[in-house]
Amino acid sequence: MLVKYRKLLLCNLFIIIAISIVLSLIWPYKYKAVAKFIPSYNVQTPFSELRNVGTPDLFWMLGGGVFVSDIYVGILQSRTLMEDVVNKTGLMQVFKRRRIEDAIEDLEKSSSIVITDEQAITVTVFMPDPELAALVANTWVNSLDLRSQAIISEQGSRHVLFLRDRLLDLARQLDSLSDSLAVFESKHRVFSMNEETKAAVDVYAELAVQLLQREIELMKWKDAGTDLPIRRSIELEIENLQKKLEEIENNWTGGIIANAPLSKLPSLQLEHASMSRKKAVLDSLSSYLLLEYEIANLKALSNTPTLIVIDEAIPPEKRTWPARAKIVLISTLFAVLSNMMLVLALENRKLRWSV
Repeated sequence: MLVKYRKLLLCNLFIIIAISIVLSLIWPYKYKAVAKFIPSYNVQTPFSELRNVGTPDLFWMLGGGVFVSDIYVGILQSRTLMEDVVNKTGLMQVFKRRRIEDAIEDLEKSSSIVITDEQAITVTVFMPDPELAALVANTWVNSLDLRSQAIISEQGSRHVLFLRDRLLDLARQLDSLSDSLAVFESKHRVFSMNEETKAAVDVYAELAVQLLQREIELMKWKDAGTDLPIRRSIELEIENLQKKLEEIENNWTGGIIANAPLSKLPSLQLEHASMSRKKAVLDSLSSYLLLEYEIANLKALSNTPTLIVIDEAIPPEKRTWPARAKIVLISTLFAVLSNMMLVLALENRKLRWSV
């Protein structure tokens, strides 16, 4: 049966193969370049706090199944970053586009961003030139690093302003309280506290510093969701510290001064203890905030890389597309199948006409 149609079948086969070869020759070349990186462990961001709250998995997870790598991918796919890549690499001319939106859309179609099982991120770019493919991939990763640094620097600047305002406020309170305490001690000839009262003041000051530390930590998460586990944990710690401070202020019921609650002290001694307590707290808070302020200033001014590049993109030596051998092979298989269907159709038609 096939012998009768051999000329037709061979002609059909050659035509399909010829078309596939021509298409493989005229199709524009595409080269693939891949850059691979991971988020840096050395950068102090709000997400860095997750390293200290449990298992290593919690470093990557932000509650509800969101990972730090997902955030980096979100920044990579943002319009701001993609527009930056288009402008830096001249993709408007490469894609022959007049509008930046069209060039960004072409870049999306010519790339892929994937998170591996190890939470590494790969940026794959397909371009008509091998050098351009590597340039776009590396520029994309570098722009992400610069953008992340800018975000962290902005957060750091807000943190510095917050600490500076608190320091100035504490300095004013401390100056006023120091003057009042000096006048009180001179007037009533009180110059020292007993050991139990001093111990209560020290405990109170330490708890007040811990409370301030947690309030500063909570500020870092103020833009996050209220259901975030770490934010809720900090809020609970703040509530517990506030209760302990109130307990000391009202009636200490345990610890080193169980038999001498502050509320039971003689009036002058109580007033002196209260003023001394406030001054001790302000001194401790000022020392802590000053250290935090210096550290925050250094972080805000630093340009620490926010990611670790595992593999930089390099210009590929071989093109990715068109894969001529695959195209010819697939075309040949298609030609064989189409020839078989053609023969069956001709034979069925012949049988119908014979009836």
